[in-house]
Amino acid sequence: MNPSDLRELLQKHPKRKLVSAPTPIDHCSRLSETYGARIQIKRDDLTGLATGGNKTRQLEYVLGAHDLSDVDVVLSSAFSQSNWCRQLAAAAAKLGVRSHFVLAKGLKNLESQGNLLINKLIGATVEIVDGTDEELLPLLIERAEQYEAKGVKAKVISAFSDEVQALAALGYVEAAIEIVESLGDEIPDWIYVAGADVTPAGLVLGMNLMGLHTKVVTVSPIRYSFRGEDACTKIANDAAGLLGVNVRFAPGDFLFTYDYVGDGYGIPSTGGLNAMRTLANTEGILLDPVYTGKAMHALLDHLTTGVLANGDKVVFLHTGGIPGLFAYADETAAYLNMTA
Repeated sequence: MNPSDLRELLQKHPKRKLVSAPTPIDHCSRLSETYGARIQIKRDDLTGLATGGNKTRQLEYVLGAHDLSDVDVVLSSAFSQSNWCRQLAAAAAKLGVRSHFVLAKGLKNLESQGNLLINKLIGATVEIVDGTDEELLPLLIERAEQYEAKGVKAKVISAFSDEVQALAALGYVEAAIEIVESLGDEIPDWIYVAGADVTPAGLVLGMNLMGLHTKVVTVSPIRYSFRGEDACTKIANDAAGLLGVNVRFAPGDFLFTYDYVGDGYGIPSTGGLNAMRTLANTEGILLDPVYTGKAMHALLDHLTTGVLANGDKVVFLHTGGIPGLFAYADETAAYLNMTA
């Protein structure tokens, strides 16, 4: 189907306007000249809500389906420097709702820096506890019950629920439409994106429904106990069900690389820091060391090693996460001093 037809399907789902859309696509002329490809960046770091990022686009559909008009406080969970929670806090504040987060201890529990600082500025209540981010739902439910017992209307929105993930993926079906509409005849051969589930699922679904053969390469920043390909398969199929389209995906429909995780999730890699500096030096665009820096490392490495052909058209989807640059200021500064 064409982009207009796909937009009509999306419009059947309520959406809360949060994104300054369409986000721009910047042509990286100096980077392209260096690497012999046409490299462009879809600037979803500029979605416009509390330093932006991909979660804002996802939240448009999540909060469109979850009415907060009679809610006093929204609760969610993730790791301590969560981009999801930062953008949910900002969206809730925009709607006049408080937020409460139960966050798993990560490597960066800096209340005076990064996403935690922004959460505090917005006025979110933050608890940092032991355990993995997936284990926190019982605590969220307990906190919601405590609020309700005091007469405070509370709502849990878990980023790990099947319903939320399928709705969130619709935001990246819409992003796929924006890419096609913005580029016209210059449809990319490749899209590179940092992610593990929702964002690539939506992109692949959108490109598939528009009959395009663009390959979406997902650069995972983490090694979960499950495969990202499997997670994307379920999310894309669930999102297709929401749209009422008769398509089904299998794990082989998703291109993942785990080669750029480095020493682990939340640990900057030398290759990622190199890529961050390269993009900043050539195009004046900032990346973060946890997600987008590693994804750019993958793209530049694939261009250098011949995974991508000379002259290929590539869109790098910038998913945001810029507050992470400041949470990792010490590591970034140490790298810069060491390589000066």
